[in-house]
Amino acid sequence: MALLPEAEGSAPLPARCHAPRWRAVRGFGMSLAAAGAAAALIAGVLALAGSSGNTSSRSASQGQFLSEKDVLIAAAGGGSSVEATAQQLSQAADAANAKLQADREEVKRLQKQADEIDATGKDEVKGGADKLKAAEEAEAKAQALQKKADEEARKAQEMLAEAKKREQDAKDLRGRGAQAINDAKGLRSQAETIESGEGQEAATAAAAIKQELPALEEEAKFFADEAKAKKVETDAAIKAATEKLDSLSAAVDKVDGQIEDTKKKLKDAQDRKQKATDADNKAKAAEAAATGDSNTETDNEKQGRQDLAAGKDAAAAAKQQQGEVDMESAGVVKLEKQATAKAAAHRVCVDLPGARLRETDGASDFAPVAMDRDTSSAKKCAEWCRQHEGCAQAIFSAGNKGCYLFGEAVGEAQEFTKGFNSSFCGSFEEKDGMQAMVDKIYKTMPYVPDPPKCAWAGDDCSQSKCCANVPVPNWHFTEFQWYTCYRKDASYASCQLGSAPSDWDGEVLGHMGTREVPKAPEGVLTQGTSLFCFMVVVWSRPATEAFWSSEAELANNIKETGRSIMKCDDRAFFEGSGLNAGGDGSSINNIDSFIGAWKKVQDDGRYLHHDWSVKVDADAVFFPDRLKMHIQSLRTPQGSRVYLRNINFKFEFLGALEVFTREALQLYFEKSWVCDGKVGHQGGEDYYMLSCLDGIGVDHQTDHQLLNDKYAATGNC
Repeated sequence: MALLPEAEGSAPLPARCHAPRWRAVRGFGMSLAAAGAAAALIAGVLALAGSSGNTSSRSASQGQFLSEKDVLIAAAGGGSSVEATAQQLSQAADAANAKLQADREEVKRLQKQADEIDATGKDEVKGGADKLKAAEEAEAKAQALQKKADEEARKAQEMLAEAKKREQDAKDLRGRGAQAINDAKGLRSQAETIESGEGQEAATAAAAIKQELPALEEEAKFFADEAKAKKVETDAAIKAATEKLDSLSAAVDKVDGQIEDTKKKLKDAQDRKQKATDADNKAKAAEAAATGDSNTETDNEKQGRQDLAAGKDAAAAAKQQQGEVDMESAGVVKLEKQATAKAAAHRVCVDLPGARLRETDGASDFAPVAMDRDTSSAKKCAEWCRQHEGCAQAIFSAGNKGCYLFGEAVGEAQEFTKGFNSSFCGSFEEKDGMQAMVDKIYKTMPYVPDPPKCAWAGDDCSQSKCCANVPVPNWHFTEFQWYTCYRKDASYASCQLGSAPSDWDGEVLGHMGTREVPKAPEGVLTQGTSLFCFMVVVWSRPATEAFWSSEAELANNIKETGRSIMKCDDRAFFEGSGLNAGGDGSSINNIDSFIGAWKKVQDDGRYLHHDWSVKVDADAVFFPDRLKMHIQSLRTPQGSRVYLRNINFKFEFLGALEVFTREALQLYFEKSWVCDGKVGHQGGEDYYMLSCLDGIGVDHQTDHQLLNDKYAATGNC
């Protein structure tokens, strides 16, 4: 007899297990009677297994029943009796029946779960249909109310117009009556005058006039009565129009109520959507359970397919409910758009381009219920405010596309700049008041001219008619040579020192283009007083004299004591490595190093958050609060590009204390590259800075009391 094969793909048994298995097969020896009895028993067991719904084929694959070969081996092995083998087979059959019973219970449980899911889905569908119908009815009612309100508004407007017409007619009648009375009085006076005269002619004229008087008096009485009647009619018409408008207001309140109801329905729809999602998840779980059991039980496969079908039905119901939710959401959006359009119809906005209004305590949300909000431009921001009752002020910032809405209008500007647009919004009756606020606000707008674009020496100045170069002084700044824009010919002009070349046309077109900024008038916005102060320190450089402190010691003392720039609104210390590279210890020949220091200020960026930037030397005694007092007295127009000329000595701008507006530094950082090639780099950084600022069009103000310097001996302290 051949060996029974190993299970395909299985590892071979250890060597010590092979011999007994070989002997069990080779030692197959029994009587034919015993073999027949065993075969009969096997047939009975197989019949029993076959009667249980194909469980044998299923259980064989799972190891629940023994194969025919395994039965033969078990019957023949080691001389075991047929009875023992039958008992083993009986036990196996009992186990199979128990497993079958458990599977049937599981099928019942899944069936019950599927029935529950199906019932839940049907309830959700019915509830969704009811809610949808209610939402449609609510929308229809709201539309009817709106239509009725619009019609009532139209009638009320017509009645009001008719009332105003009647009121004007009454005024006209009163005027005609008054004129008739005056005419009668005049005739009576004329008659009395004539009566006092002499002669038959006078008596005849007086009699004629007296005959006209009753008719005139009657006409005057008629006009007076007609005017009184017209007044009564006018009062009644105005009263009726007022009542109509009150009725219209009530209708609008009803529409608002409908919107609130629709909001609640939208929430209910969202709740149903969540329930539908839960039902879908249950269906998917049932599908997974059915799929897992399909490999072990034929009846379970059938039930699983039923559960899967039920799950798909539940999913379809969930999708249908989602569609209903979307429809209800669309209905809410439609109602909200109608409500905002209705609000906008009787409101108006007045814009203030370039103005940033002062804000109240906090911005309001005015958030939408369901519709999308788009306030990405100044126009859209103002329109959103117009569409919402209670919104009185809108501020749009182009920098961050921000739209800020407020329930209170503030008739005061915070600043004027191209990056902002503000709006007042209110009813048509409030338009005149809003326009008056706009006019008042623009009266506070400072005048800030564009910077001049003067030509540098060697460039064409025929268009600008001004020169960018500062005058060339002698060493003591007591004598100067000025640049003048001379015409060379019809197409070219240039800035020259002294006189024009002899072969030029020689017409003088202009001179240096520097400008002194006057104080802003009272009521006009002025530059604030917020200070960003900084020092440029060479931390590693020792003191130049034994009895002096080094820059580092001075700067550290300022930090420790909280003096000088530590009292500013913000402050910084920048490394000044490379300053005085010439080794002479003086403030000359440091231009390139300070250009690098100013680049650090630009990269730091804090100067943008303050009204003024101040460069202070470490050995300068500086009081920020006193500087603020001087700034307030200068009344610099807000937004001006200005540096301060600080001392009445030489070129009026010494580097111990340099003061600039934010806008002046912005222009400097934008055009400093021009100065790199046009302004000489020999000398002190303060004169270089003055020459550059004047050349690129930065204006100045003068306060010679700002600085007392040892070179100047001005006695300012």
